Amino acid sequence: MESVVCFDSRQNGGKDLINKELSWLIWQVTKDYEYLQFVTIMDCCHSGKITRSKNGSPQNDKYQYVRQLDEREDKIKATELLGFKDYIPEPDNRYSPPLGRQILVAAAAENEKAQGVHLSDSEQRGAFTYSLIELLEQNSLVTYEEIIEFSKKRLKEADIGRHWQTNSTSSSNDRK
Repeated sequence: MESVVCFDSRQNGGKDLINKELSWLIWQVTKDYEYLQFVTIMDCCHSGKITRSKNGSPQNDKYQYVRQLDEREDKIKATELLGFKDYIPEPDNRYSPPLGRQILVAAAAENEKAQGVHLSDSEQRGAFTYSLIELLEQNSLVTYEEIIEFSKKRLKEADIGRHWQTNSTSSSNDRK
């Protein structure tokens, strides 16, 4: 299970945004609008399935633990996840968040690390974000394919190999 480390995640009372919670939030935004697609752009390691992951970890007798945060020395129970009441029960007492219509453009596959670029001694950025901004400054009306092709070209020029990934999902309602 993955999570997004938010700006306040490591402060007292802060917590990561678990991928299942992010998926649920996207569903919340898109569920009532048949033609709305939510676009997520992630320039981080292992981001290829951050908004689409299904199924938790093996269950405990009383409740299912979906992730252990070793460094914070606590466990998150599935029932404590944002929007859990809407999750779909799966075999083996696992739960999946409902999926909203979305497009995920990710800098890395689920098993890859994202790359960075050093602009100067004091400034660095995600390589994908850097190429995306460069493209959008040239033309603000681009397709997803153009974003990926431009980024591949720029990173190849910079000698950074990458397997860009896009995923899309339909609504959970479409699965019924």
